[in-house]
Amino acid sequence: MSEALRPARPNRLGVFGLMRIPGWARFNRTPRLARFFIALALLDIVVRLIGVMGPPIAEDFGPPQPLWPPTGLVPRTLWIALPGIILMRRPDAGPAIPWIFRGAVLLSLATIAAEPLMGLVVSGLLATSVLEPYPAAIATLAIRSVLLGVAWFMLARGFAALGPGPAAPAGRALATFVAATFALGAVVNVIELFAHSGGIANPELDPASFVLSVLETNLGSLATGAALWAVSRGLGDQLRPVRATRLGAAAAATWGLAALMGSLGTMWFLLNRPLPDFSEGLYALEVLVAWMVTAIAPAMLVAAIAIGLVDQDVPDHLGLSADQGEPARMLGRR
Repeated sequence: MSEALRPARPNRLGVFGLMRIPGWARFNRTPRLARFFIALALLDIVVRLIGVMGPPIAEDFGPPQPLWPPTGLVPRTLWIALPGIILMRRPDAGPAIPWIFRGAVLLSLATIAAEPLMGLVVSGLLATSVLEPYPAAIATLAIRSVLLGVAWFMLARGFAALGPGPAAPAGRALATFVAATFALGAVVNVIELFAHSGGIANPELDPASFVLSVLETNLGSLATGAALWAVSRGLGDQLRPVRATRLGAAAAATWGLAALMGSLGTMWFLLNRPLPDFSEGLYALEVLVAWMVTAIAPAMLVAAIAIGLVDQDVPDHLGLSADQGEPARMLGRR
């Protein structure tokens, strides 16, 4: 008898469960909306590879870019395709996990629209003989940061709702680390912006542009930290898919470590200007942090979502219905 036709065996509670095909293997059975977002991600790859939008894959001039194409393609592709990946895992994502699904949709659309919008604003200002389009460009980046920040805050609320009970000790410790690193990063970013602007003594300091720069730099980062804080709290929760929560926690830890390394590197740079001869080491650190933030950690997080991070908080193999989930969670905490 083949594996596909073999009858299901009862679980530990004597309950027979339906065999489940992994979401990634059911593309031809996924909702059309999922296919739409996957197609958008593939189209974005094509237009970027041929240089219609963003840098082409090969440059005939300038020094080699160690961060592109991996960091130029990976994060955009993942965020654009995220709603489709969620729907492939959970076709009921709209009503079942509305905050996660809506946040993923907003994140996808904001990622698609950000770069063309920026190009239209700058090119339009230059076409009207405005020689200094930077305030408008900063405002556009601030709007992008607001949209991305709202999307990540929605994801944070959704991830927090998946595990409403108290976090396990490991989850609390990791969540505290992640929150601290992102808070430190926000403080360091403000200090760096203030230092580059010349401080209060600079008569040309534009308060509005400075506030917009702070907003553009920190809002999206803090919202991302909130979502990763919520993901981290799932570590050690035995009533949720273990592999998915561990991979999500690893993504959060990687992101938090990169935020800490970036903050320390920025402070070292501010305290040691002009840079000494071994400034190449600082550049290598920047490359490593960029890889961790834009490629490694996002890939781990999306992979965790694909294997069950957005599943209900009580796994099916426990043989419990959704109505029994909360009593089982409370028993599991004792």
